[in-house]
Amino acid sequence: MRTALAWMVALAAGIAVLATLSRVMPAPPLYAQVPAANGGVLAHAAWSSNIGWVEFSGTGWGVYLSPSDGTSLLGYAWSSNVGWIQFGATSCGAAPSISGTKPTVSLTGWAKALATGGGWNGCIKLSNTGSPSYGVAVSSYSQASQGGLLQGYAWGSDVVGWLRFDPAPGGVYLKFTSCNNGLDDDHDGLADAADSDCPDLTSNGEVVTNPAATVDIKANGKDTLSVRQDSSVSVTWSTSLVGGCTLTDPSGTSAVSDQNTVGSAYTVSAASGFTLACRELVGGLPTGPAHSDRVVVHLLPMYREI
Repeated sequence: MRTALAWMVALAAGIAVLATLSRVMPAPPLYAQVPAANGGVLAHAAWSSNIGWVEFSGTGWGVYLSPSDGTSLLGYAWSSNVGWIQFGATSCGAAPSISGTKPTVSLTGWAKALATGGGWNGCIKLSNTGSPSYGVAVSSYSQASQGGLLQGYAWGSDVVGWLRFDPAPGGVYLKFTSCNNGLDDDHDGLADAADSDCPDLTSNGEVVTNPAATVDIKANGKDTLSVRQDSSVSVTWSTSLVGGCTLTDPSGTSAVSDQNTVGSAYTVSAASGFTLACRELVGGLPTGPAHSDRVVVHLLPMYREI
């Protein structure tokens, strides 16, 4: 009985201590909110044997990549034991960021817990090249997820201790939220295409190719056509990733829409050419390279009895 009673007293004391340390997560303050425009977000949680889970994202808040450079880490993580942890501050040292070129990409700089005291300054170091050597690497990019896993440890002094970014199960994940921001988000030396569309992705999650711009014009559904004099011909065209199109026909050149699937009717009294010219879209504007296509309508010879 004494053993059971002692166990119950110890359990009650442990629960009381945890209740004292634990913080109920408040509504996210304005400063913790993630802006709609960002280069990517960190998701899921890291683990510390001292303070438990550190969450890197939630509804409306989290840690994210700066949309201006694609490397600076900004925002806030949450711990139920130490509260909000800021990314982007410089009071502990260098601001946190992602640096390097694949295959060696890692987190550098410092994060800082806002609740400090008892001799702890709240500083959490993301990497160290001295002794001991540690850090957090970004790896395992995939096309389907457009991001990568974070692996390794950060150090938060005696309060946080070792903060592991790839605990089992789970771990922190970097998710790219844009594939057309013109930045080298995954540090492979290849920049995203800065256009209004979302181009193809390679297996490492970075954009390296754009879908081809196309211009296609036809007469009666054909690339070349022969008709009798004074026949009616329907000219149609289709395009992709272009704008600012003009059509040159026997009467001159005029601006047209980038699609015409219904067809424009022409009476052909002589051999005629129809040219559709457009410009490739760059950032949603038709300022890129020129693309054109041409279809020629020939007249069939006329035979007379003599």
